[in-house]
Amino acid sequence: MTRGVLIFAHNNEGIDYVKLACATALMIRKNMSVDGITLVTDDTSLNYSLTDHESIAKYFFDEIVQYSNQNFTKKTFRDHIKSDKVLTFYNGDRCQAWDITNYDENIVIDADYLIQSDILNNCWGSEESFMANKHITTINTLFPMQQPRINFQGIEQFWATAIYFKKDQEAKLIFDAWKMVKENHPYYKSLYDIPGKTFRNDFALSVALHITENTNVSSLPDNSLLTSYDEDDIIDVELNKIILATRDNDRADFMPVKVEGRNVHVMNKFALTNHIEKIMETYAGE
Repeated sequence: MTRGVLIFAHNNEGIDYVKLACATALMIRKNMSVDGITLVTDDTSLNYSLTDHESIAKYFFDEIVQYSNQNFTKKTFRDHIKSDKVLTFYNGDRCQAWDITNYDENIVIDADYLIQSDILNNCWGSEESFMANKHITTINTLFPMQQPRINFQGIEQFWATAIYFKKDQEAKLIFDAWKMVKENHPYYKSLYDIPGKTFRNDFALSVALHITENTNVSSLPDNSLLTSYDEDDIIDVELNKIILATRDNDRADFMPVKVEGRNVHVMNKFALTNHIEKIMETYAGE
């Protein structure tokens, strides 16, 4: 059984997702046991990030799949307290992961999901065909995120930030439904009363699991997705440790929060970009 991680990364006019993926790949190699790491991107993103494709493949990824991503929306990205920026958001090809992968067992993660532990190794050899978290924990316990359903009276929400699947027919059924939801997004948005204008993989995955009667899928080994808020800044990065600045109790100022030995989804892409060189230096060492 081959075991690998897939990272989808498509750059926009303000964020180099491929470079974020390179840093995440180094973190995976430091903390996880894998047979391979695959980057799914497009030619434009590769050329924007690094011109030497062979170096990317040699030092960061075992495989690069160039997938033409024509699906995009506009999304507001927040940079701490500095400003909000409306940028292009390419997120329509994650539902193709089953078709793209060459591994028997797979973990798909966001390029900004920092792997600071080995807990996802516990996925390997699972009897489950598909795993995803439906619980979420924020780094700021003063402002917990309350979003167990896609809307107030809707179906349970699952998070597509990190998922596990086998390349078997049971998982294929879920991915086929995921693709159907994406391709018919206006219909399912109306049917399930999905909020917002932007296509979200979290919602599409949740609907796909509901359609296929798989809402009882197991959670990943960490049981809950740990995330920051998009206004949270990064103070410092060390090996398997990140210190972030998050809102204090009266929301007037920020306080430091240390996340050590746990994987965490960093929502502020600009803060992550500002520290990406240090992350790469830290995890490229011994």
